[in-house]
Amino acid sequence: MEQLWALRRESLLTQSGRFYETVVVAPFVPTEGGQQQQQQQQQQQQQQQQQAPDPGGPSRGYQLLLRKYPIKTPGKQLLVVPTRSLALAVAAEWEWLPKGKPVPHMMPLMSLAATAIDQPKERSKVLEHLLKYVHTDGACIRYEPGVLERRQAAMFDPLLLWARQQLGWSLATSHSIFGTQQDDVTVAAVEAWLQGLNKWHLAAAEQLITASKSVVIAAALLYGRINVAQAVAAARIEEEFQLEDWGMVEAGHDLDIADARSRIGAPAVFTRLLALP
Repeated sequence: MEQLWALRRESLLTQSGRFYETVVVAPFVPTEGGQQQQQQQQQQQQQQQQQAPDPGGPSRGYQLLLRKYPIKTPGKQLLVVPTRSLALAVAAEWEWLPKGKPVPHMMPLMSLAATAIDQPKERSKVLEHLLKYVHTDGACIRYEPGVLERRQAAMFDPLLLWARQQLGWSLATSHSIFGTQQDDVTVAAVEAWLQGLNKWHLAAAEQLITASKSVVIAAALLYGRINVAQAVAAARIEEEFQLEDWGMVEAGHDLDIADARSRIGAPAVFTRLLALP
């Protein structure tokens, strides 16, 4: 463990941004002429490559190179992220892959970065999809009167109050499993919040909302009102209640829990790394 930490510390301190053995993090700066130039410093494998940019291509940031070659997204865009901290974290995911082959569920940060880069052309569709969760938000749907409903109230009422006071979202609750139609003012406020997110934070918000089935839980986590453990507990409150009565099925419920932790935890880490240099 000490050797592993020493290796990690050395990689974080080297100017070249080299992470372990196979992945290099290099500054990326597009030229004034519209060509994209990637530079790797203090490496024997240094090289410079120029290519015509795609519309809306990457600006300044950090690029990952795998065995001297630039890593690209599924949409064939250069993987360029805005902070070195995020680039190093994505590099770590690549380094620990079995045989260096991409495995999506083992690369949550890479997946979020690729989504952010590839989705601008689909932004309007993403926003339209996410707005549908306003009317079926899990924080607003309550079970029939009883123990679970009281737990839901204890969990969600403070978050709904926070959303109303801080974001202007006056969300109504309902006992219908289909949710309730929220008023136009609230829908407009949620839409304005989503519209204000840049592509990186929108990618994080999209995964949080779809994983938790709640705009409220997603916003509360992104703003630091709750932590990851609380967000997972909120998203799984009904499932955990059912497990108390029926028990856990191995290789079933435990995998669902792990998936929820990953899908909710990754965007939280992602946005944190966006805030670091």
